[in-house]
Amino acid sequence: MTDYYEGYKSNPILTHRHLGQKYPIANVGHGDLVETPNGEWWMVLLASRPYGGYYRNLGRETYLTPVTWENDWPVVNYGVGLVLDEEKFPVLTPVPAVAPSPGMSQTLDFTNTREFPIDMMHLRNPVQEDYVLSESGLRMRAAAGVIHGLNAVSYYCLRQQHMSFDVCIKMHFAPTESEEAGIVVFQSHKYNYQFLLSLKNGEEVLRVVKCENEALETLAEVSLASAFSENKNVAICDKFIWLKISARGQLLSFSYSTDGKVFIMAHENAPAHILSTDVAGGFVGNTIGMYATANGAESQNFATFERLEYEEANG
Repeated sequence: MTDYYEGYKSNPILTHRHLGQKYPIANVGHGDLVETPNGEWWMVLLASRPYGGYYRNLGRETYLTPVTWENDWPVVNYGVGLVLDEEKFPVLTPVPAVAPSPGMSQTLDFTNTREFPIDMMHLRNPVQEDYVLSESGLRMRAAAGVIHGLNAVSYYCLRQQHMSFDVCIKMHFAPTESEEAGIVVFQSHKYNYQFLLSLKNGEEVLRVVKCENEALETLAEVSLASAFSENKNVAICDKFIWLKISARGQLLSFSYSTDGKVFIMAHENAPAHILSTDVAGGFVGNTIGMYATANGAESQNFATFERLEYEEANG
């Protein structure tokens, strides 16, 4: 007896190629068929959600669609034939989620965290001793590696989960001339945005840096001397600063605060489409997270991150 594959005369059993670029779900594929304990059949697959034009900043996400069998062949989403924005749940026993739901806002208070959250990630192979959880927060060493390079780097992040969002960190950092720390939205080492606290000519400044196809461009530079001028007896490096990246579709804004309440715009309307599959390549999507670097130098200085807040936004 010879084993062989038989091609289905109605292939492909699932495609969105004919729906046009404005259909909200694209790139469906890589499906796996799964039978539940209750006898239901489902397909787990990958797909993308373009927005702001045909730009896929979220990469390929995981979807679920029902399957039935007819004449021994699978039929995907019977009578519909498409992956939908919303779908019914499988009939399964609910299991409490370990990680927060991606549809909700998320606040991480690192001063009360003793284990690294399961839904956060490092970039490449982390140097474990460069990440320390303490009562003061998450301490990250300003490592030699840079986010726009390929070496080990101090970066701890969440996935971008929405088309519009606000991500804010509360940070304390006293940099030297070579060191920087802050928040980054990252597609790859070739395409990312950096919002960093650094030291320039002895003065602490905030920089918004765009990395596009490996080329670095400073979009904005803000002196912090005036921002903390209300209390001249306290050095800037003794204070916390809040840094926020906001996305409204394909536009990014960068703002900061000295009290966590009133935010001052550092730069707005930076193009986010350069972080999409269609410009940067790959289906990896983006991450947003905390970053510290000594820009090639050796350093034992640490940035302390007390909080990270991620929230879906309208827009």
